[in-house]
Amino acid sequence: MAFLLVVLDGSAEEPLRILDNRTPLEVAKMSNLDCIAKMSRTFRSNFVPKSLPCGSEVANMAILGYDPIKYYTGRGALEAASLGLKIKEGMAAFRLNLVYASDKVMLDHSAGHIKTEVARRLIVETREHILGNINAEIYPGVSYRHILVGDEIWLNAKLTPPHDILGLEYIDYLPDCEELKALINNSIKVFRDYVSGNLDLKVSMVWPWGGGRVVNLPKLKDKFGFRGAVISAVDLINGLGILCGLEPVKVDNITGFIDSNFIGKAYGAVEASRYYDFVMVHIEAPDECAHRGDPFLKISALEKIDSEFFSVILNNLSLFEKILVVSDHLTSCDIKTHKHGDVPVLFYDRSYKGKLENTRFTESFSSGSKFIVGHKLLEELIS
Repeated sequence: MAFLLVVLDGSAEEPLRILDNRTPLEVAKMSNLDCIAKMSRTFRSNFVPKSLPCGSEVANMAILGYDPIKYYTGRGALEAASLGLKIKEGMAAFRLNLVYASDKVMLDHSAGHIKTEVARRLIVETREHILGNINAEIYPGVSYRHILVGDEIWLNAKLTPPHDILGLEYIDYLPDCEELKALINNSIKVFRDYVSGNLDLKVSMVWPWGGGRVVNLPKLKDKFGFRGAVISAVDLINGLGILCGLEPVKVDNITGFIDSNFIGKAYGAVEASRYYDFVMVHIEAPDECAHRGDPFLKISALEKIDSEFFSVILNNLSLFEKILVVSDHLTSCDIKTHKHGDVPVLFYDRSYKGKLENTRFTESFSSGSKFIVGHKLLEELIS
């Protein structure tokens, strides 16, 4: 039997006035996860040290048992690993978003959640013109998420995640690096012409951030003795999984948004559990809905995940010895971005003989629970 780790990205947050001081997790009807919760224990954790950026790159590293203070070098290097990119000495990898903005204001960090095939074609057809004379390479990724590989000196530049400046004038957050600023300005001109023939595209420019050098992580097999797999729509998680020795499992039609193939992810996890001791499933949708500032869309995403993903897991519960469900960080619908803070942890262990409470996977149910330091959680629960 396998250990199943489910990361509901950005699912937790603080209570919202529009929800009568409740959270989306508290409002969402999640009967299947509730059934699992009744057989589980709750804990609290915090996967993002205050000294580091509050993002999935830091949080998921901690979730997998790596102290991010020791190992974190930046998001870009993790995503590059998913694409099989070899970063040469003196170079670094950066996330490169396709974004949508007005003349002044950052409106959408995801270019309308552009489809992967459309984004890939856009990047391939325009990257030479975007780069111009800049010594760098651009590689297409998933949806709005792409990779820029360039001079490691760019790591010294002040770079701001686009999802942190939604509704703000982006000119105040341009990189303090002339080459990266030129990259953005080039893309504005190139995309203006490109979009004129594709009026349904909501893309205005590229936006570099999240730079990092190559990181070497000890393999989870050496640390815990298991063979593991990872299922995710996003390069960040697949790259992190590859670096720590997890085998990526392909599932068709997973998008990283509310339209993702959650049923396919669930059956992918069920099938992987027959061959691997450890299966990690990362679900991006709640985070993306919160970045849109839409708590009702976030609730819909959570309910869809429950009916399509957790229903399958519940029906195949006998295949799993342990199930760990976490929110990697808080993502606030109020401010449309991530926040540091404690997050709920739900842990099912079929061998546990102690007393169980009638609990749910929510912020309020976990608030009085035992706190376990983020990067120590897996080690404590897996034994």
